[in-house]
Amino acid sequence: MTDILTYQPGIPNDQILQNIIGYSTIIKTPFGQKLALYADHTATGRPFQLIEDIIAQKIKPMLANSHTETSLMGYFSTQMLHYAEESILASFKVNKSTHFAIPTGNGATGAFERLTKILRISDITKQAIWEKNSQGIPYVYITPYEHHSNILSWQLSGCKLQKVQSDSYGNMHINDMKEKLFQNQNQNVQIVSVSATSNVTSQRTNLSKVNDVIKEYREKHLQEGHKIYFIVDAAAFCSHNRLNLSQNGLSEVDFVCISPHKHLGGAEATGILISRLVAYDSTQPPSFPGGGTVKAVVGLDVEQTWYDDDPFAREMPGTPNAVGFYRAALTFELQDKIGIEYILEKEEQNAKYFYKRIQEINQEFKKKEYIPPRDILIYGDPDIEIRYDVFSFNIYGPGTNTDSQGKSLFHPNYVARLLNDIFGIQVRSGCSCAGPYGVLLLGIPEKKATEIVGELLQGYEDVKPGWVRLDTFFSFEKYEIDYIVEAIKSIAMWGEKLQRFYELDQNTGQWTLRNNSHPTFSFQLDEVMNNVIDQASLDERDEYFRKQLQIALCQAP
Repeated sequence: MTDILTYQPGIPNDQILQNIIGYSTIIKTPFGQKLALYADHTATGRPFQLIEDIIAQKIKPMLANSHTETSLMGYFSTQMLHYAEESILASFKVNKSTHFAIPTGNGATGAFERLTKILRISDITKQAIWEKNSQGIPYVYITPYEHHSNILSWQLSGCKLQKVQSDSYGNMHINDMKEKLFQNQNQNVQIVSVSATSNVTSQRTNLSKVNDVIKEYREKHLQEGHKIYFIVDAAAFCSHNRLNLSQNGLSEVDFVCISPHKHLGGAEATGILISRLVAYDSTQPPSFPGGGTVKAVVGLDVEQTWYDDDPFAREMPGTPNAVGFYRAALTFELQDKIGIEYILEKEEQNAKYFYKRIQEINQEFKKKEYIPPRDILIYGDPDIEIRYDVFSFNIYGPGTNTDSQGKSLFHPNYVARLLNDIFGIQVRSGCSCAGPYGVLLLGIPEKKATEIVGELLQGYEDVKPGWVRLDTFFSFEKYEIDYIVEAIKSIAMWGEKLQRFYELDQNTGQWTLRNNSHPTFSFQLDEVMNNVIDQASLDERDEYFRKQLQIALCQAP
């Protein structure tokens, strides 16, 4: 098993890099083999060898179905499940006396879907509609930069969604949220559901101010029989930092939705929903009844069924993904081992350096007076102090797309394709599942948005606006950020001349090299064992990237 247990938090150590699976993978592109540089941790974190070894060697040999303590393996698995919950709660500075945590399928998306069921939102709205009682419709207040997961579940549950006013970057005006709460104080249920961090720009929400507003509202203005819930979407936050739910600044938070698959070592981890006990209505049946949620079932009538009193068991139907839940717990423990302060410090250094380099390149472009002008536009608040290390951008130049003001730019999918094909850099293009925020950031008028949707519904995916998103992960060294920056600069300079070699599929929005199909992969049991994935050594990375950049520049049109 890989040894990282002697690692001292805050001290750079090659053991971290050696444990990151795929950190030095060689990939095949239309332009030859490239050392990959993975810069899409915001979507999914890299597997970590230590965690894989623990699960494969120390957990799975003893793994069985939980919900039993009579057999040793069943007891082991049940204890592991309980340990995972306790460990996760401890990572948020709380425990089972005040909170519980459950696994929830696919990331924070699964957590939100489960949360709407726990709160019985659909039942509440249906009853309000049946009774023609508009005050019974739950009102949900969100920031402009919410992920679709914090929109769609509320939409389909029949809630009234209201976006809190913001500046042009999406930073919400806290006073507007306060006004909305008071304007709608006659509603039976009000919900404040906000992202701790944007998954597009990594801007941070001032949760402490939101907490203060809700605390004041609860203490002074909440009407008898009415409810207000404070929900935090921490999907894009917890890979960078940690929420202390025991401190005063977050004392009013009722639920937290988490995506551990975004963490280092978190691939295959379950989503997590953390709930305050006082926010959970134990007088109602479980949101997802099934085996494991009951104390006894002695007949077919509802009166002949008794559910478990412990919310952890009550909301854990069937056979839970115990390993995925335990993996999620290990990712938080790994963060602590590496050191949260160290992670934050390295991310801040990398983010500031990347931003500075991009601004310097933009200044170079201005001096050269390109026609049309070249510009690398980074979206979101320019104040790096209120952001983490995630950047979404577009490259302005002689591309095939235009923005809302008619300025030409390169299609973000084209940029992402070139970063992959020529440089081996793994990024993500699109709207990052944050469509309403995209409308704001890109300045798309309502009429234009309607036109775009019309074309999308006809099957033309190429018209979908968006950006290229990457991150400057805490493990990145300066030379890796330089490599990314130089790659972006190169595309801005000669990306136009490469467009004739690529073709756009209007139905998918994807760009591919002409006469060059996507690679095929075999996943069949009897074939996948023959797959060969080459790896470079860690001490070769700098030289690999230097040569790859040199080759790209020499072959530039």
